[in-house]
Amino acid sequence: MRLSFGPSSLSNLETLVPAVVGQNLKIIGLLYNRAALDANNIDAWGAWVRSTVATYKDYVKVWEVWNEPDLNTGFGPLNTVGNVTKYVEWLKVAYQNAKAEDYSCTVLGGSLSSIRPATLDWLNSMYDLGAQNYMDALSVHAYSGTASPLPYNQATDGKAFWKVQNARDIMVQRGDGNKKIWITEMGWPSTAVGSTLQAAYLRDALSYANANWNEWLEALVIYQWQDGGGFNFGLMYSDDSLKPSYYEVVNWIWAPTGATYSLVLNIVGEAVFIQETGRTRLEQ
Repeated sequence: MRLSFGPSSLSNLETLVPAVVGQNLKIIGLLYNRAALDANNIDAWGAWVRSTVATYKDYVKVWEVWNEPDLNTGFGPLNTVGNVTKYVEWLKVAYQNAKAEDYSCTVLGGSLSSIRPATLDWLNSMYDLGAQNYMDALSVHAYSGTASPLPYNQATDGKAFWKVQNARDIMVQRGDGNKKIWITEMGWPSTAVGSTLQAAYLRDALSYANANWNEWLEALVIYQWQDGGGFNFGLMYSDDSLKPSYYEVVNWIWAPTGATYSLVLNIVGEAVFIQETGRTRLEQ
C-alpha cells in the first residue's frame, strides 16, 4: 500500500499505519512537504524527513521522495534542468536524513510521472547530477493513457507501460544496473477505456512485467484501489462494488503460483476478508 506522508496527513497516519501493518500489508511511504519547498527551506525539509522516518521506522521500510517531481508539483515544468538540479538536491537531503534514522530503509528516487522521451531526458539529467548516490532504487509511474501496455502501443505523447525497459536501459548504461525499479503507480481509468478493457490491460501489464522484467522489477503498484478524487482508475467503484479488473487481478496473482486454491470474499460492512478455499476461479 502506497500512503502519502505529508504534514497535513500525519495525524491520520498515527492510527492508520499500525492498523495497515497489522493486516500484514507493507507500506511505501511517499514523502512530500510543500510548505518547506515553497519556502525553499531545504534544512526544514531534511529535519522533517528525519522526524517522519524516526516516528514510523518500525512500520515503514520503503520511502519514496516526492510524487512526480518532473511535473509541476513544486519543482516546475517538465524537463527543466534547473529544477532537476533542485530535485536531486532535495533527494540527497532526504536520503541522508532517512538513512541517519534508519539505515536499513529503502529510499526510492525519481517518481517519474510516466515513461516517455521527456521523462527519460529527466532521468538522464538526474544521473548527470549524481542522483544514483542518493537512491537505493528508481521509482516510476508506468501510465499509457488509453493505449495497451504491450509493445509497441503508446499514448499520443509517447508514454507507454512497456517503455519501463527504456528507463532500465539508462540505469544499466549509467552503471546503476544493480538497483531495482519500483513501479509505484500504473493503471487505466475505466471511464476512458471501459471496465472490460481496463481488466484486460491490467492482466496484460502484469503478465508482460512478470515475463520480461522479473530480474529487476521489485514491485508494481496499481493505481488505485477504489474510484475517488475525480479519478476512475480503481479496482472498485465508489459505491464499493467490484469491477472486472478486481477479479482479473486477483486471479492473475494466484494463477502463476500453481496453488490449488482461490480466494473467497466475505464482505461485512466495509471490511473485506480474504480466505483460502478449494480450487475454483474467482468469478464476478
